[in-house]
Amino acid sequence: MARKKRKQSRSEMEKRSYEKQNIDENTAPNVRRMFEMRAKGASSPQIAKALNADKTITPSDYMYQRLGKPNPYPTTHL
Repeated sequence: MARKKRKQSRSEMEKRSYEKQNIDENTAPNVRRMFEMRAKGASSPQIAKALNADKTITPSDYMYQRLGKPNPYPTTHL
């Protein structure tokens, strides 16, 4: 007979989620910039336009770049 798993408390779940987070130092400046722009009142489309204007690569482009493969999908921010 299978044992029932003990239900985790909220603090245990929160601790586990924080432990799994890794900061990618290559993308951290862009993420900080987006949060700063949003905190100053910029809308999502305004942030996307700024990222596109600066030719910041999209997350999927970055992923494929790290894999050494071309992104099969045309992408822009929003």
